[in-house]
Amino acid sequence: LALDLAAAGAAFLVAGVGPQPGRSTLLNTRILGLAASCDPEQLQFAFLDFHTRSLGAFRRLPHQHDYVGSATGLERSLTALKDEVARRQARLEKLYEAATGDFDSAEAVGEWPHVLVVIDDYDRFYERAGDAKKLLADLISRGGELGISFLVAGNVSELPKDFDDSFMRSI
Repeated sequence: LALDLAAAGAAFLVAGVGPQPGRSTLLNTRILGLAASCDPEQLQFAFLDFHTRSLGAFRRLPHQHDYVGSATGLERSLTALKDEVARRQARLEKLYEAATGDFDSAEAVGEWPHVLVVIDDYDRFYERAGDAKKLLADLISRGGELGISFLVAGNVSELPKDFDDSFMRSI
């Protein structure tokens, strides 16, 4: 099972029904596989892990961009990612303006490390995200074309069912 972050899009969902269906195991396997196949200069992870702490062991990966283990750090982390999106967008615009011929934005974005935001137990995360939901929505809508993707796992029967949730709209 390959996961091409650049070609496949900005949002990926691992869903299961009921307790213990293997969502976290699949998520952990994907993280380890990506970390083994990519250098930290190619791929970085931002772990948003303040419910079950199932991603805590990955804090030691050299690929770690950020780790949030509590709701209090969430807004700081998402703001830093939003700043990264703005920095990448500004850099892309400068490269476009300086280009004399055809411009391939995918080639330029490919030179930056891809950032994969990983959230386990998204259903619980969403309940506790509060005001940070707006930042999350902005990242999901703008980040994909700039090399920032989301890998989310949750219980399908408990995921947000309305379209006020930006992640659910994007998949």
